[in-house]
Amino acid sequence: MVLLLVLLVLLLLLLLVLVLVLLLVVVVVMVVVVVLLLLLVLVLVLVLLLLLLLLLVLLVLLLLLTPSPPLQLMITVGILAAAIVDYAFTASENWRAMFGISVLPAVLMMAGMLKMPRSPRWLYTKGLKVRFASGFTFRNPAAVEFLK
Repeated sequence: MVLLLVLLVLLLLLLLVLVLVLLLVVVVVMVVVVVLLLLLVLVLVLVLLLLLLLLLVLLVLLLLLTPSPPLQLMITVGILAAAIVDYAFTASENWRAMFGISVLPAVLMMAGMLKMPRSPRWLYTKGLKVRFASGFTFRNPAAVEFLK
């Protein structure tokens, strides 16, 4: 009878050890899965940031290689870059980083606008010659008198 009781206690202890080992294995697997998910999120954020960097490099090349960069394209690229940055930082809720990185496309757009040619309206108000594609040239006499 005592032997049977000892065997029963040993069996229960063995069962308890097996349950604890199973729980430990489940916890280790869960930790590994969480770490892998965090690494996947980090890789995705890095890929998004690299794509944004590539987009900014292409924008800078566009600014440098074209005599007058297309303003609508620059605005669209800036909005797209800001949306990508905002999406990448949404999980962290770090609004300062979102705002700081989203400033880069705006600065690039401002730099591109410095290379833009002056408009005929601006030239006309300053009294300078305005030459159209048709060859027609005129000068604003009121602005010339104002500048004297």
